[in-house]
Amino acid sequence: MVGKKLFGGNLIYVSFFLYILQFNLFGILPYTFTMTRQLNINLYFSLTFFFVFFLLGWFKKYEIILAHITPLGRPNVLAPFLVFIELIRRLIRPLTLSVRLTVNIISGHILIEILLSPLENIIIRLKFIFYVLILPIFFLEIVVCFVQAFVISSLRRLYLREPLGH
Repeated sequence: MVGKKLFGGNLIYVSFFLYILQFNLFGILPYTFTMTRQLNINLYFSLTFFFVFFLLGWFKKYEIILAHITPLGRPNVLAPFLVFIELIRRLIRPLTLSVRLTVNIISGHILIEILLSPLENIIIRLKFIFYVLILPIFFLEIVVCFVQAFVISSLRRLYLREPLGH
């Protein structure tokens, strides 16, 4: 994916990866709230990216998009129904991308909160042992932040490449 150029290169995708990563990592800090935990923010970014590239694809290469929407070897009677299903599939992608990011980030934070909630009533010596036991899960959450930022930025690139025929 790095070698392919899409409207000015890879800078937009690298910067989007770093943007998502920054908010994911910021959400791990105590008493903070990350923006990627909200579905409306994730939908905003997904829909903005998607519709800009989707509309650019329709305006610049509408013949290629129409050829990709209509499957080959289909019965003529099913053609309108299949085109409708393909359009719905393409329009649902930003929604699933946003929900995926939101759910994965929230689930990790909830897991850490559930595991740390019994610490309020424990004596200090036992808290230290419990924190040491929780440390691998905390590092796992950091890795999840990196993986989620990478998956979201790479899927966004794959989804956006399709309407433009690259």
